[in-house]
Amino acid sequence: MFKNIVFKTVFILFSLSLMSMTYNVVDRSKIDNTQKEFNEFFAKRVIANMSIKEFELRMDKKLNFLEKLSFKKIKRQYTKDLRKKNLLDECDIITFKNGEEVKAIVTEVGTSEVKYKKCDNKNGPIYSVKKSEVFMIKYANGSKDFFGNQVASAQESNNSVDSKEATDKTDGAAIGAFATGLVGLLIGLFASAIIGIIFGLAAIVLANFADDNIKKSKGKLKGKGLAIIGAILGLIVVVASIIVLV
Repeated sequence: MFKNIVFKTVFILFSLSLMSMTYNVVDRSKIDNTQKEFNEFFAKRVIANMSIKEFELRMDKKLNFLEKLSFKKIKRQYTKDLRKKNLLDECDIITFKNGEEVKAIVTEVGTSEVKYKKCDNKNGPIYSVKKSEVFMIKYANGSKDFFGNQVASAQESNNSVDSKEATDKTDGAAIGAFATGLVGLLIGLFASAIIGIIFGLAAIVLANFADDNIKKSKGKLKGKGLAIIGAILGLIVVVASIIVLV
């Protein structure tokens, strides 16, 4: 009896510690991945909307024949990648501090300037505005950059909340995986090891479903962290329950 209590106490502490570590790792990974995805999107779209002449001006050099072929090949590939995600023809929205909004393709965000092309004339000139005049840029992939300390109006706040709800929907299977794993942990500890194994396996299966759903949603569904924690809880429950039974 005493050994069983000690085992359960150690098991609980280990599970809580592992959950905490996993959540922190997943949280940091989510931030890193989000920034990486945005950087990749921004770089690809800049190239996809850039002519050879513009590229030469930016690089301050003339391209030779082979370099031009290489640039065209990369541009075609980036255009293809963006078109698959329906991001090639989508516009950014630049909101100025005076309330004016411009639909544009942002090409550069420097230390003091924001450069862009007008969305209705992508092959036209590049416009440049002072960064201090810009309040916010909402990019085509849903990311936002804030440059001012002004508080958005009530309407803008509501729109922002609606947009966040639309893009930050958590996958149901991920929630189910976490909940099932947690319930399985409690049942395995305080009720039945066999039922705990069933719940643990269910959590692992749900986590796999959630992972597939999130990948297929192309950023529209969230909850990868919950799915990972659910899968880990499920694995812990299964292994610990088998040890208890043995």
